[in-house]
Amino acid sequence: MTQYIFIDESDEPCLQVADYMNWVVQRAFIKKEMRYFNFLKEKISLIVDIYDFDKYPNNFYNRRNLFNVNKINPIQ
Repeated sequence: MTQYIFIDESDEPCLQVADYMNWVVQRAFIKKEMRYFNFLKEKISLIVDIYDFDKYPNNFYNRRNLFNVNKINPIQ
């Protein structure tokens, strides 16, 4: 028999941090708003733009190839 355990996300601070970091990157991609990203950019070591087929295999951003909304392929 399979058992499922449901955890309230407010009880798991690590999940909240991961969710916030994903939201920061998503906001930069979708809304082109860099305010939150710039605040945390030192904590983000790698971003892979899986939808940018034109730049593949160089569709990633790291400390040498810094992320900027002007570099990304627009999401359609």
